Amino acid sequence: MRKGLLFLGCFITCSLYAIHCAAQEQPMVIISRGIPFISLEEKQQAGYEPAGVNLSGSTGINSSFRYAAATALPGVVHIIATYEPGFKWPEDQAARNGQGHPGVSSAVLEGGTMTGSASGVIITPDGYIVTNYHVVNHAESLEVVLENKRSFKAYIIGMDSLTDIALLKISGRQLPFVRFGSMDSVAVGDWVLAIGSPMGMDATVTAGIISAKSRIFTSEEEQGQLSSYIQTDAVMNSGNSGGALVDTKGKLIGINIGILTPTGNFAGYSFAIPVEVVKKVCNDLLREGRTRRASLGVYITNATGMPGVLVYKLVSKGAAEKGGIEVHDIIKEIDNGEIRSVGDIQQILILHHPGDKVVLKVLRNGKLISCDVMLSDISG
Repeated sequence: MRKGLLFLGCFITCSLYAIHCAAQEQPMVIISRGIPFISLEEKQQAGYEPAGVNLSGSTGINSSFRYAAATALPGVVHIIATYEPGFKWPEDQAARNGQGHPGVSSAVLEGGTMTGSASGVIITPDGYIVTNYHVVNHAESLEVVLENKRSFKAYIIGMDSLTDIALLKISGRQLPFVRFGSMDSVAVGDWVLAIGSPMGMDATVTAGIISAKSRIFTSEEEQGQLSSYIQTDAVMNSGNSGGALVDTKGKLIGINIGILTPTGNFAGYSFAIPVEVVKKVCNDLLREGRTRRASLGVYITNATGMPGVLVYKLVSKGAAEKGGIEVHDIIKEIDNGEIRSVGDIQQILILHHPGDKVVLKVLRNGKLISCDVMLSDISG
């Protein structure tokens, strides 16, 4: 991740899991389902509604927590990954401040095999699961354990390293799943629950509030990566990676990814990938096996003394240059949505596809100018 953000990663297990995973050690196959394409949202609409939650004798915020937990828990899974023998974490994922690999304590089993424990979220009744790229990357096998202890072998449909999202599939029907929510329905200060398998423990729920909706971890250069996250103070630790962040209705608003910490353990700051990004990337992976990433073709930084984003360099023959954007323009709006910071632009771009048209309003020499821009392509 970016500087200062620590992957929750996988909690690497002791030899207790050596026998448990041995039968699963088969080469993984990355597959794409092709056409006809049915979006994940459509699959959710076709799914059954979960049974009602009994809230008798309980009122107030505790009722909300109880409802949200009972609604979402059955759709959050424990993922046990078996990695390639001799696998080592890449240098760019090495820990900051001397902590070792972010969120991972290494354990090598007999034969050089490494195993790890993390989380995932079932998002359709036919068994599509979203988790983090860093959980499944280099995995030789993946076992998914449901809340009711049913176990499945999982296959990788596709992965995207820049958003840290992976889409998996298990064979099942009428599985419990977590319905998509919306970031527009929640605000800073709202209660949320984090659900996952920290430190190898199944079905763990913690509560907190949304501390920020667009926390930025990024360089100033546009690179097509996700850089804007949900920040919460719900407790998370190693193994929460890929788990669910849900609202008080039990709907998915984010996929948990990392913590900000000087110690390697939870220190009050947790982060999640917004649900709109999760839906877009997972649908791309389902449709094509890769992510289609849109580029504005600019190098940007936050404007000084005002809301907005300063363009300090243009990509030659890029989308912005073709659309009439100039160096020193300050981007104030995209499609009538206010732009206050770099994170706002990254969030918008990651939800678009190459070829989409957007309308930018920029401040140039004291005047507000409108520019039509057709977004170009960044290879996924």
